[in-house]
Amino acid sequence: MIGASLATVVQCNAPIFVTVMAWFLFQEVLTWRKIIAVIMAAAGTILVSGLSSTGEWKIVPVGLLIALGSAVTYGSLSLFGKKLSGDYNAWTIMFYIFTFGTITLFVFQLGTPEPWPAGAGIIPWFVFFVLISTITGFALYTMALKKLPASIASITATSEILFATIMAYIFLYERMDMWQIAGAVLIISGVVLVSLSRDNYTDSMLSN
Repeated sequence: MIGASLATVVQCNAPIFVTVMAWFLFQEVLTWRKIIAVIMAAAGTILVSGLSSTGEWKIVPVGLLIALGSAVTYGSLSLFGKKLSGDYNAWTIMFYIFTFGTITLFVFQLGTPEPWPAGAGIIPWFVFFVLISTITGFALYTMALKKLPASIASITATSEILFATIMAYIFLYERMDMWQIAGAVLIISGVVLVSLSRDNYTDSMLSN
């Protein structure tokens, strides 16, 4: 609905949502750095959504809501994955994640048309998506949560914005205007600010 590059940028609000949810669920301290980061992320999301543009809208409101919902649910991976990674192997965690995910998705597929037969050309893309983008990507991030403080893992993960934007430029011919680029910078800056917070680093080291 909104394109790969913009969807990725909006999803990078996930670490901010993790901070808020950790405060709500686990009573972690909500510092001024975290509050400023939330404001920066919100402002950046408005800019990348195209709401500030006087020209043609870049996305539809439903697409923005879905992207924000993705950020919240994706953020829970860091929130609960850090707790689990101390006691379980990364592949064990991934096995249960994808098992329950498959069962949940299967329920919603009941009564819908079967996706087969599919063209032979689409099969390699599905295989690549499942093995590389999904299983390998999430497994590596879960391993990172086990080896690194959550803040460092979160900062490193923001580099997906750069890679997604470059690949969207090369393969999908997507472009971002100056306001959207400014919004992306705000979101990234907010994420880095809250991730580099000293209390976040201390909490991560204590949890290890």
